[in-house]
Amino acid sequence: MHPWFFGYVCVVDHPFFAVTGLDGGFQFPDGLPDGTYVVEAKHLKAGSVRKEIVVRNGRANPLEFALDVPPRP
Repeated sequence: MHPWFFGYVCVVDHPFFAVTGLDGGFQFPDGLPDGTYVVEAKHLKAGSVRKEIVVRNGRANPLEFALDVPPRP
């Protein structure tokens, strides 16, 4: 193990979650109910960014997140 390794475990009582792929892209599972949601991207050193998304007819506009990791001292 290296000191910069870390992980998160998130337990939810619904099937509507996503994990990013190697390219950073993600897609929510089919069946996400219409509505307004807050999506949060988190990074241990860069902090977090939240964006609101509106789902209509099972579709939403794409989201882009940019997190700045501070340089090593």
